[in-house]
Amino acid sequence: METMAERPAVRYYEGQGRFRGFTGNGLKLFAMAIMLIDHIAYSWHVDLVSFDVYYLMRVVGRLAFPTFAYMIAVGARHTHDIKKYLLRLLAFAFLSEVPFDKAFGFAGEGQLVELEHQNVFFTLLLGLLALAFLQFFQKRLGRFYMVPAVAVLLLLMMAANFLDTDYADMGVLSIFLFYVAADKKPGAKAALFALAIIVLAFDWEVIVNTIELFALVSLIPILLHNGQRGAKMNKWVFYAFYPGHLLLLWLIGRFLLHVI
Repeated sequence: METMAERPAVRYYEGQGRFRGFTGNGLKLFAMAIMLIDHIAYSWHVDLVSFDVYYLMRVVGRLAFPTFAYMIAVGARHTHDIKKYLLRLLAFAFLSEVPFDKAFGFAGEGQLVELEHQNVFFTLLLGLLALAFLQFFQKRLGRFYMVPAVAVLLLLMMAANFLDTDYADMGVLSIFLFYVAADKKPGAKAALFALAIIVLAFDWEVIVNTIELFALVSLIPILLHNGQRGAKMNKWVFYAFYPGHLLLLWLIGRFLLHVI
């Protein structure tokens, strides 16, 4: 029986004329740019920009995580070795923790790391792990694969909450929903994509974090993904950008706060 991991690339958009949708690498570059805008505001906060500019930058930044979550789901379908994919995410989760804690002020002066809140690579890792189990169960259990897959998903969502990763349990669920949605008909697919983004607004403390609803705008580039990888780029660039830009933002922020 053909499995989800073995199916050909899913093409969501057939463009006409010169524009033929966004490639996978194009979406990653888009998400990186949006994330940088968001993190400039979050790491420097209102000390260096006005509140209106800060809020606008944070709103724009809401588009980043859904795009990355979607690309994790796409990557899970097309990777040749999901175990190596998991190991790469794990390695960069640990490499990113110090820059993450310093850039966003979780670790104070004289402290390198703070263990109460973990960076987004841990969320992506747990989401991909949920998909790895889903594929494993699908190959061995046939039509009943979703029952144990959802059970594992719930455990991994609990792990994300315990670790207090960025987007936590809803981030893991979002990745899972993006993966499952790709096999559906266009209407159901778009609805599940929207749900994968809406769940990110759910917050255990405030019920709905309204700023996260702006993330629904990310449906536009996601639905325009043409299923192609795009221009060849070194994959390590995408991994290294996260810890690299956080470290740079922390260093620049420290310098600016001393000269302004």
